[in-house]
Amino acid sequence: MANQIPPTFDAEVFNCPYCDVHAKQNWFKVVGNGVHGGSSFHLADRWRISRCDKCDEPTIWLAQKVLFPQGFSGPQLNEDLTQDIRTISTKQEKSL
Repeated sequence: MANQIPPTFDAEVFNCPYCDVHAKQNWFKVVGNGVHGGSSFHLADRWRISRCDKCDEPTIWLAQKVLFPQGFSGPQLNEDLTQDIRTISTKQEKSL
């Protein structure tokens, strides 16, 4: 079984947060300009979209972190794990 690769900014492949398939990602820059407080900024400097080559769903990135889908926490726990292992894993996830 291949290792899970969590979504990683600018990576060519990772496990999609939608379909969980280890798939090629197509990257897009968000084009646009804005003005805030008198200074201008370019959206492409901080915003990116990756689209899964398998399921075609987008992942939206802001400042190199997954913004959408919300609540993505990586691979799900195996159903065969005992409750004590599930509890430990859940506690570690919450501490991140």
